Amino acid sequence: MRKLLVPTRAHQAMNDGAHVRLRRGLYVPRAAFDELTAAERLQLAAYAVDHAAQGAHTFSHHAAAALWDLPIVGTWPTLVERTTSAGSKGRSPGARRRRREAEPAPVEHRGLLVTSPARTVIDLAREARLESALATADHALRLGLCSRSDLRAEVEALAKGARGKRKATLVVHLADPLSESVGESLSRARMFQLNVPRPALQTTFSDEDGLIGRVDFWWEELGLIGEFDGRVKYGVDDDESPTQAGERLWREKRREDRLRGGGRRRVGRWVWADALDLERFRQVLLRLGVRDTGADSWAA
Repeated sequence: MRKLLVPTRAHQAMNDGAHVRLRRGLYVPRAAFDELTAAERLQLAAYAVDHAAQGAHTFSHHAAAALWDLPIVGTWPTLVERTTSAGSKGRSPGARRRRREAEPAPVEHRGLLVTSPARTVIDLAREARLESALATADHALRLGLCSRSDLRAEVEALAKGARGKRKATLVVHLADPLSESVGESLSRARMFQLNVPRPALQTTFSDEDGLIGRVDFWWEELGLIGEFDGRVKYGVDDDESPTQAGERLWREKRREDRLRGGGRRRVGRWVWADALDLERFRQVLLRLGVRDTGADSWAA
């Protein structure tokens, strides 16, 4: 990512239209910039800040999450976050200081000093919405970037009554490495918020013909399989021919028929728009027979 940075004179870059200005005297080719995701642009911005900054500094929060390839739910910020000691002063264009009483011990990653994966998860868990913090934590655990004990240690290191400590504790409790996508993490956060029975994750099903596959959510007591559809499965993708789309749809229909097991089980699906809206997701679950029973199946 650093190699995309082009130090050049301002009047040249501004006049040719072929570069995007990241900060004074530092640019990136527009063609390359336009291909980057929001998280990748934040990574690039971190390199730009590091290029211009003097002295050591630790990238944290969303900047660290982007550098560790950890996801969030929502919009990535454009300002690069750096954690410094509480008494530090000064400003840096394109950067936001996050002052803490004790600076975190940084680790070197991608040529930059960043907060550890566990510290990054907890920093975001203290401030972000539950669904976003859970997606970040699930992903870090699934990829083995940190362990649950690492996360607990970061929470325990926080002062008693520290802002966001209770939120972080909840995220650590709910985090699960079995969650395989941001959409699944989002869905599980909604299920917790709605206090519906806690489902099993990544349950494997087979029949007389062999392995059917794993499903996202399974409520055995309801005989219900829940699946988050992260893409439009029932239309033609841009890169598919009608024949390819037809074959894919047939395979998916066949898989779902097998999952139903001749009527022994039901299959329910939802998409991003459903899971992003709490009330809409409540209605989806109600139609599937999943509702708040008054019991707390999410307790430790």
